[in-house]
Amino acid sequence: MPGVLKERDRLIRRGDPVLDRYARVTFEKPLIAGQPQAELLAPGHPLLDAVVDLVLERFQPLLGQGAVLVDETDESLKPRLLVYLEHAIRDGRIGRTGEPRVISQRLQFIYLKEDGSAVDGGFAPYLDCRPIKAEERSAIAEGCDPRLRRRSCAPLS
Repeated sequence: MPGVLKERDRLIRRGDPVLDRYARVTFEKPLIAGQPQAELLAPGHPLLDAVVDLVLERFQPLLGQGAVLVDETDESLKPRLLVYLEHAIRDGRIGRTGEPRVISQRLQFIYLKEDGSAVDGGFAPYLDCRPIKAEERSAIAEGCDPRLRRRSCAPLS
């Protein structure tokens, strides 16, 4: 394990320590079973917490800018904003960090439409997306449908 992650874990110590080595890790619950059994990397896991904390420290200004992603399965021409809500239930006991202990936590993804309405985004909608390509970015900047060729660019309504 890179030393920077172990050091970060020591600084934020929220529970179990980051291990020197993991035989297998996964982000998907159904893939835990196997030989050897995989560690589920989810919110609260020390390795994931250390990585997230380090990324936030180093790249917070960039992360604040957001990203443009393309969902190729979505036929709509209307842009959507993907946000997430973090729900946490804390009990009255104080953990090792001095903060109330979290007894339940989950993320909920929401799409916000142009008209302000919200739609459930599902379990992990970002997995269906890819980064925007340069030609798509320039078409959007020009107010055109990125799926059309530049010659026949029609303004988005």
